[in-house]
Amino acid sequence: MYLDLLSHRPSRRRLAAKRLWREHVLRRWKRRKPAVLAVLAAVVLTLGVVGFHMTPSAGKGSRPYSLLESFYRAPQLFGLGGGDVANPSTYLQVARFLAPFVLGYAALGAIFAMYREELNRFVVRHWRRHVVVAGLGPAGSRLAKAFAEEGWPVVAIERDATNVEVIACREQGVRVLFGDATEPSVLRQAGLDNAVLLASFCGDDRANIDVTAAARAVCAHPRAQVLTAVAGFDDFDLWHAMKAPALVDRDSAAFRLELVNLWALAAERLLDTYPPFHSKHPGSPHVVVVSDEGLAGSLVIAVLRRWVRTERRDGDTLRLSLAGTSPAAVLDLVRRNPELEEISSCAIEVWDEARLLAPWERADRAGPAGTTVYVALASETAALTTALNIRDHLERGERTSLVVVVEDEGAGVAHAVRRGGVAMEGVHAFGWLSSALRPAALLEGMSTEVIARFAHQLHCEHERARGVTEAEDPSLVAWEFLPRALRESNRAWADGIAAKLATVRCAVAPAPLVLPENPGFVFEEEEVQRLAPLEHDRWSADMKRMGYRPGPRDAAHRPYIDVPFEALPEENKEKDREHVRMIPFVLARAGFRVRRLSEPEPPSAEVLQVAAATTSTTKRATSM
Repeated sequence: MYLDLLSHRPSRRRLAAKRLWREHVLRRWKRRKPAVLAVLAAVVLTLGVVGFHMTPSAGKGSRPYSLLESFYRAPQLFGLGGGDVANPSTYLQVARFLAPFVLGYAALGAIFAMYREELNRFVVRHWRRHVVVAGLGPAGSRLAKAFAEEGWPVVAIERDATNVEVIACREQGVRVLFGDATEPSVLRQAGLDNAVLLASFCGDDRANIDVTAAARAVCAHPRAQVLTAVAGFDDFDLWHAMKAPALVDRDSAAFRLELVNLWALAAERLLDTYPPFHSKHPGSPHVVVVSDEGLAGSLVIAVLRRWVRTERRDGDTLRLSLAGTSPAAVLDLVRRNPELEEISSCAIEVWDEARLLAPWERADRAGPAGTTVYVALASETAALTTALNIRDHLERGERTSLVVVVEDEGAGVAHAVRRGGVAMEGVHAFGWLSSALRPAALLEGMSTEVIARFAHQLHCEHERARGVTEAEDPSLVAWEFLPRALRESNRAWADGIAAKLATVRCAVAPAPLVLPENPGFVFEEEEVQRLAPLEHDRWSADMKRMGYRPGPRDAAHRPYIDVPFEALPEENKEKDREHVRMIPFVLARAGFRVRRLSEPEPPSAEVLQVAAATTSTTKRATSM
């Protein structure tokens, strides 16, 4: 069983109550607790002194305790024996009952602090349907707090006990355990047996792979629900090379591996917020990417991907300029994405970083279509300075959008841009890390989720084209309104793609720029006939895993479960064949393609360098 994290959130009322308790009650109490305990202790001492001074002392007739004796006996109230006197005054009665409370609360706090780790391990071992985050670096800590803010129980595993993020995460309600997340025993202590999501952002790609490998070992036994393990990759090239093999890694129905590159995720969010051009009839826009860090490659891919999917008129061209990026990086981009050769309406050029402002002073600027500039530098202040310098070189009235990419959209440079008024007019700030590390952004950007959504969308398009209505097929609704069981059925279909392709000696390859309407691959009819029974077997096993049984269609039964493919009605056979035929088109929409294992590999970087050197004597790396 798969738990849909996006639709299985806690209710808004419960979430609001938890947020009110955590932020307005618990956090204030933790901040003021030392002062409150100190005041209560002072009150006990004061009441004790006054109470003893007003109480007759034993053996001295009716004479009360002297002031000096009262000061001596008042601290003994915390020892639970100092108030044992006959006929105590009201002040002393209050003091001797308040003192044990103050002492007990302080003692319990000290015991909890001393055995916090053991208590946390005991509590989380009994949690169900929670989220485990490995690594409390800049990415992991943000993600842990984001899930906690949405009401999910979160357990974080951190190796460094001195990490300052530990306190911040605990204030948000995150349970923090110290240990090595690459050890299966530590993952079990974090309750991974009953978790629904593991997110590993340890700051090292190899460590993240090791964490997911350890999680697979923990999930070797039967589980009640699917564990989705997300491994973060900082290396864009490595992620690009491994995201397709990750789709093949589906040897366990209880374990689903997903690889995520935060740069790629942030690039999509950035273009959603600040589009580089209009999605319909964009004209001839000019997009400039100024970057000296990891966002450059993923942002270029994201821009080109939107360009090939937009509705263009004849004559529409995209001019994509890169500054701060070496020509070798562009050559590597072409090597990894041979589909660029099919894009005849795009020109990519590399600008000299030392002369970044020169193009804005020339007469060959973008013109009426406008220009969008994305500035993402390692130094956020340098990025803001660059954006302001470009803005100062613009002509009055020129349509240019300037976006400075920063880490956090709520602090630092982003705060200065937001509060800058007229001085920052025309400049926008986008927090790439704070935007990418949100539960919805992370979960919706996973490959399986993207493929499953596109599969459902394409299925709906085909059925409506055949004249089928929602009354005849209730599943023809938007993904958000689809029953959870059918959503997971689409995910299971996505999980089974690689196994089907392997039977006809094909594989999945990354191809973010392939055209959705022309994926470059079509199954032969003989291959469709071979794969259709596998699709029926996958559907039958999927139905049984979700609890359905053979029988007439109702809430608990589905017809044709465990029925051989040959015995199916022709209409059902054709549905299975159609689900096979749609595989290349769904993968194309998700940024992948089907490749026959007999196909030659893409050209090497050396061949591309020779070709580029012979076709261009300027800084333009490739023009198509």
